[in-house]
Amino acid sequence: MPYKDPNVKKQRAAEYRSTRRKELALKTREWYRANRERALETSKQYRLKHPEMGRAAHRRWEAKNHTRILEYKRKWRKEHPNESRKSSTEYYHRHPEERRAYGAAWKRNNPDKRRAAHRKHMYGLSHDDFVVLLQSQNGRCAICTGVLENPFVDHDHTTGAVRGLLCPPCNKAIGFFRDRVDLLTQAIAYLNRSRMCTTKEEADVA
Repeated sequence: MPYKDPNVKKQRAAEYRSTRRKELALKTREWYRANRERALETSKQYRLKHPEMGRAAHRRWEAKNHTRILEYKRKWRKEHPNESRKSSTEYYHRHPEERRAYGAAWKRNNPDKRRAAHRKHMYGLSHDDFVVLLQSQNGRCAICTGVLENPFVDHDHTTGAVRGLLCPPCNKAIGFFRDRVDLLTQAIAYLNRSRMCTTKEEADVA
């Protein structure tokens, strides 16, 4: 008879579910609320008996709710900063190689963000402030006025105040002179003396 045919029964069941989807969903939620502990235990036992199917279902759910998961994690970290730091520290100690590999890959893939984070951490200079400073210098070094392709943030090592943006050679130069104006003045005098001597020797030869 038709009603004993398993295929017919499956088809009729599918039709019934499709025509009463909202009604069945409401009944399912009501049953779950009334039998939550039983449902959780049944789900746990199923996962223990079918671990691969449970993991596959979990991966599908994560892929479908990726944005929701990220938002929940951000909210939780904001509301539980101490627990979040403790959890991150514990995870790092348990998986040091994995964390280092992730950090290295992130730095390679996000060089601009890495430099912006470094400027903020080292000099308290936000990305917007950096852009304003770069524009105020017309994209040029504050000392030699060369075009800044790889700008370095120059700061006062005593007060920590940002002084400007320099090219790599100029930044290294004032670093080697230890930010001492007297040494820079003596270096200028030294170069001038050397230039005068060279000019005099050329005149004598002529």
